[in-house]
Amino acid sequence: MFRQQERDTARTMANFSNSNKSSIAFCYICCNQSKMANKKQALNKRKLKQPGRQVGLPPGALKKQVGSFSDNTLLSLFLFHESEVLEKDIHSVSELKEYLPKENQILWLNIEGLHNVEVLKEIGELFHLHNLLLEDILNTDQLPKMDDYGEYVSLCLRMVKEYTPNEKVQDEQITMVLMPQILLSFQEKPGDVFMEVRERIRTSGGRIRQRGADYLLYALTDLVVDHYFQYIEKLGESVEELEENVFQHANANHMNDIHELKRELLYFRRYAFPLREAISRIQRNPNPIISSDTQRYFTDVYDHIFHILDLLESYRELTTGIKDMYLSTVSFQMNKVIQMLTIISTIFIPLTFLVGVYGMNFKEMPELEWEYGYYLVWGIMGVITLAMVYFFKRKKWF
Repeated sequence: MFRQQERDTARTMANFSNSNKSSIAFCYICCNQSKMANKKQALNKRKLKQPGRQVGLPPGALKKQVGSFSDNTLLSLFLFHESEVLEKDIHSVSELKEYLPKENQILWLNIEGLHNVEVLKEIGELFHLHNLLLEDILNTDQLPKMDDYGEYVSLCLRMVKEYTPNEKVQDEQITMVLMPQILLSFQEKPGDVFMEVRERIRTSGGRIRQRGADYLLYALTDLVVDHYFQYIEKLGESVEELEENVFQHANANHMNDIHELKRELLYFRRYAFPLREAISRIQRNPNPIISSDTQRYFTDVYDHIFHILDLLESYRELTTGIKDMYLSTVSFQMNKVIQMLTIISTIFIPLTFLVGVYGMNFKEMPELEWEYGYYLVWGIMGVITLAMVYFFKRKKWF
């Protein structure tokens, strides 16, 4: 009976202990998850893998994508020639038919927001766009590329926009379709970097109005690439600042900054590298839609992209060097701590020996009965300490 009571009592205590342990573990896990969430939010990591397209759809199938699109599709156009400009917002694709370009006119139609698939289909029917092209426009995880459909060409690239207060760059896919006298640009959401080109169309009677839609394609592409340089300059400043901070005083937060910076460089290189091949195709493949004179301008864009890739590779190497410097600095700091602890331990080894010798309780130890024995031991210990400190100082060990 007593054994049964003891077993019941032990089981109750075990359950209580397990319950406390579970509660403590649960609190610990929640605390860690909260810390990890805060750290992840602070790092604001760039996702290299974007949402992929849906599986099982036939080629050219248009299906609404979830996530990054504006709820409204906005249509705006510029219809211009050398001496006149018309700027207008369009509310329906049927209204757009009234503004198709006539002789010597250039039409630039900008579509913002890819949420409404029906509007995209109507635009495709009006301009006779291939279903595969419409599918690429709708799926915004495309790598930069140039496709030649014979009667028109398409150029897909990544557009870098302004920085947010948390220093994360805003970017989106833009697809431009070039036809004789017509340029279509498809954006994920409102807002772009084309304000300078719009101002040149509104106020200038110069080159951008005198040339065709192919030159307008070059002007927009060149402006996108120019904003790459601003982004690269910002990354360069971050690399230099991080290098200086790590050199002065390395801490655990710097490793997070290094990894975040490397992810940002990899993310941008993922879209900048294929763009060089896309621009190169425009140069290599002659097409009556793009004049030979405009192809020379694309050569300048190609050179800019090559320069951008060179800067990216340089910053990647610098980031790797910063990581090595961080690890070396942390290792050096740890070695300094170990060195100091070793020096302290080395000083106390002879002192411990003396204390151990005179801590023996033998009756025949003469110093134990001596009046000044205690002071003599302290004096010897002080001399040994000073001598060892002097020795370490001469060796410059601290």
